[in-house]
Amino acid sequence: EKKSYLLKDTQFDPLAYCLQKGIEDSIEVHAWVTVFVIAPHNLSKLETDHLYYTHKDWITKDRYGNNMKHNVLEGAYVDPAISKMRAYTINILSDIAINYMIDGIQLDYIRYPDSTYGYHPESIQKFKDSDIDNFHVWKRRQISGFVNLAYIQLKNIRPDMQISAAVKADYNDAFYRYSQDWKTWLNEKYIDKVYLMAYTNSTEKLKLQMSNNLDVKNKQQIVVGLRAWSDNKPYPAFKINEKIISLRQQGFDNIAFYSFGGMRRNQYLKYIQFD
Repeated sequence: EKKSYLLKDTQFDPLAYCLQKGIEDSIEVHAWVTVFVIAPHNLSKLETDHLYYTHKDWITKDRYGNNMKHNVLEGAYVDPAISKMRAYTINILSDIAINYMIDGIQLDYIRYPDSTYGYHPESIQKFKDSDIDNFHVWKRRQISGFVNLAYIQLKNIRPDMQISAAVKADYNDAFYRYSQDWKTWLNEKYIDKVYLMAYTNSTEKLKLQMSNNLDVKNKQQIVVGLRAWSDNKPYPAFKINEKIISLRQQGFDNIAFYSFGGMRRNQYLKYIQFD
């Protein structure tokens, strides 16, 4: 993979730098990988040899056969059912695991962009050739199968490395809209941990979302990622503390905060009640 357009200094290796600093300060370093989304909204940032241009044939399609546009949702996604794309992505993940002594890899955007996508011709043909009679079930199998394949490959390289995924906090939404069956990933040991993207402002909505997750056998495999930034509306620290209390009452003890920049800008660390 070419280095990101975000890197102005082509000699700088941000992951190697983080690892060096992590060792100095006894901080674990997990490589965050955007799996299926490949293009930003602003295409002028990309070189002509970027994957978005060299493999437009991998981009997922809507039900009318149109390529997903780059300026909708998070950007253009590749289709999870394409065999060559899956092998390509597993190869990148393996390269990271081999060349960097990281503590883990986190898979993000490990989903379909929405329920209206996934209609790539290769995907449709594979579905027709399968013994599955429901296309939405088929799509969930594509995501789960990729997670399982990545887990096996990476654990063969580094058995001690933690494999995690950032997932939708509302399980029903994850399951039906994004084909992201993360409870099966945990139950079938396809993954070590999931980080729920529970970024709602509302404590009541968070409580409702988490009530759908009480059936998970080992809640220690769940890390709840809370909103930790303020945009056009004030979001005071006591709102975060409310959510921490609510989560612990429901039996969820592992909590993360997104993002570190938001934590710093809003000085949340001063006021968050960890105990």
